[in-house]
Amino acid sequence: MSCVTNDGDTLDDGDSLLDGISSLFVDDTQPPPIPMAAYAAVSVQAHVPIKLELRSSNYTKWSSFFEAMCGKFGLLSHINSAPPPDPRTDAWNEADCAVRSWLYGSVTEDVLDFTMAANQTARDLWVAISNHFQTNKAPRAIFLSHAFHAITQGDMSVHEYAQALKKAADALRDVDKPVADSEMVLALLAGADSRYSTTGEIIAGDATMTFSRAVDRLALQELRLANQSKVAASSAMIASSAGCGSSCQSASPSTSVTQQQQRPPQQQQQRPPQQGGQQQRRRRGRRSNGGQQQQQQSPRTPNPSGPWVCINPWAAFQGAQGSSNGAQFQRGSQGILGAPPQAHAAITSPQAPTQSPSWDQAGLIAALQQMALEGNAWVMDTGASTHMHSSEGILLSRLPAASSSITVGNGAHIPVTSRGSSVLATDTSRFILNNVLIVPSIIRNLLSVRQFTRDNRCSIEFDASGFSVKDIRTGRVILRCDSTGDLYTIPSVAPAAAKAMLAASSSLWHRRLGHPGPAVLATLKQNNLVSCNKVDRSLCHACQLGKHARLPFATSTSQTTSPFEIVHCDVWTSPVASISGCSYYLVLLDDFSHYCWTFPLKHKSDVHQHIVDFIAYARTQFGLPVKCFQADNGTEFVNHAMHTTLRANGVIFHLSCPYTSPQNGKAERILRTLNNSVRTLLIHASMPPKYWAEALAAATYLLNRRPPPPLVT
Repeated sequence: MSCVTNDGDTLDDGDSLLDGISSLFVDDTQPPPIPMAAYAAVSVQAHVPIKLELRSSNYTKWSSFFEAMCGKFGLLSHINSAPPPDPRTDAWNEADCAVRSWLYGSVTEDVLDFTMAANQTARDLWVAISNHFQTNKAPRAIFLSHAFHAITQGDMSVHEYAQALKKAADALRDVDKPVADSEMVLALLAGADSRYSTTGEIIAGDATMTFSRAVDRLALQELRLANQSKVAASSAMIASSAGCGSSCQSASPSTSVTQQQQRPPQQQQQRPPQQGGQQQRRRRGRRSNGGQQQQQQSPRTPNPSGPWVCINPWAAFQGAQGSSNGAQFQRGSQGILGAPPQAHAAITSPQAPTQSPSWDQAGLIAALQQMALEGNAWVMDTGASTHMHSSEGILLSRLPAASSSITVGNGAHIPVTSRGSSVLATDTSRFILNNVLIVPSIIRNLLSVRQFTRDNRCSIEFDASGFSVKDIRTGRVILRCDSTGDLYTIPSVAPAAAKAMLAASSSLWHRRLGHPGPAVLATLKQNNLVSCNKVDRSLCHACQLGKHARLPFATSTSQTTSPFEIVHCDVWTSPVASISGCSYYLVLLDDFSHYCWTFPLKHKSDVHQHIVDFIAYARTQFGLPVKCFQADNGTEFVNHAMHTTLRANGVIFHLSCPYTSPQNGKAERILRTLNNSVRTLLIHASMPPKYWAEALAAATYLLNRRPPPPLVT
């Protein structure tokens, strides 16, 4: 049966009636679905196993991986060619979006921050990434070339060393400076270890040698050397376990002779060489028959084989000198050095009874190391993570030990017995020492710089003479330690109770009095004006920095008989303005009494008014007129107002010759003395230079009240 459709087609009986009916309801206005491209669901990590990093030199590898991936799917044109003109087809946009998503997924976020932009095509993003990693090639090539030629093997294996050279060569290739294969070979030989010198000469003599073949040659030599070391180590171990052989047969020198005398003559003279060697090997093994009985009766300690004379210092002298049993080493007996140590008991025959040693080996080592200690001095150590001391008596409080041992520089472990806190008392202050580990076997008492500065809120400055501990907030020097040896040490001090009965040290009076010379302190001590120990003649650190001297001018012959006959005056200019705005100061020195007055000045023109005031001050307070002023040719003194004032008061004015300041020597020397004291006080107090006016007042006050140094006749 058949029927006719509206289009005139006939449907046979074999056709489905439902198909014909469904065709009447199909919507011809919707397009057919687009098939998904093969590259749309591709994972970029499966084809590009590395990510491009901003600070890494893997751009060449990454670009090679990415180009291979694009070529595999036929999309190289999207990164190597310009995009087609508009209008772009949907298929091209789909492929470009796929390549761009691959780029996004194969680089790090740091790279995208520099290269990503709006409305970019895959080609634009590829060019931006390439330009970012290809800029500044010329200067980068210089630094990379220097780094390439500076590579040495050191502790690396041959393959690690070759890999480092290859990475450096790849970095040079990225900046258009490829390294030739022959140059790679020369660089490989130049930085190789001296153990491969013979192999290096063979490689250098082959003009056709490539880098890979040279690496294989060196790697083969490395395996050969490693194998030789293993064979030598195993041979030494076998020789050590086998005993001394014929050279050392017993624990004493006389035992080998005794054993040969006890051996039958047939075995000594008529033994064939081969059989003798076999029998000797059997004696080194289990031994059979008589040899086994002899081993049980007189066990011997194994000694290294060779032509050395092996004497056991722990061998006991029992019986007569000619007795073989008396010369044998008896386990458990006391020799001339006491019972044998554990190291000897560990390698003896298993049949011999063992006995624990009667002396403490670790205690002996600690006692020997304590002989090298230099008192209780602390040594500053920037590599120590905590304080370490050898004596438990310094602890004020004890805490449970956090660890049972510490690791030193060579990797060894040293036992820790206890832990606690202590204090470090000095002449000027006390410092807290937390987490002090007691290590009896340590040679030096180590003070951790890191923990010391953190617990005491201070800083430490090291120099050639020693180090200074400063307050971290004010910068004031809390402690100064001058080191005379090769280490930065803090000398030990006496306990507080003992120090209370002692007089103040001369160094303390030296700092109190403004750092005078040793002669001043000697005079004060001689007149019982200060109570101190013997005068220390050594220079302090502040004096070395603050005091300088030069040769004097001619000695003056003028003499005065009363105060104010001659008043020396001069003006000093400060390179730094004081905190009150003064840039100068005027000094007036009485020639008779050597008493001085200082006046900070903001302007040099203020000198005239201070001179007028000083003349009135001398007349009112002392009832004496100023008879003469002596100064240099400075314009602050040589002017009309100054001459008028001095002439009205009947004061003589002496001027030195031009450009001859030593003629005004006393004023110049008092300036030097005051400036030295000012600088020294500021350095010692860790104060900035702008406080020089305050330090000048203190220096003047102290200078007028301490005795002058004795005159040299």
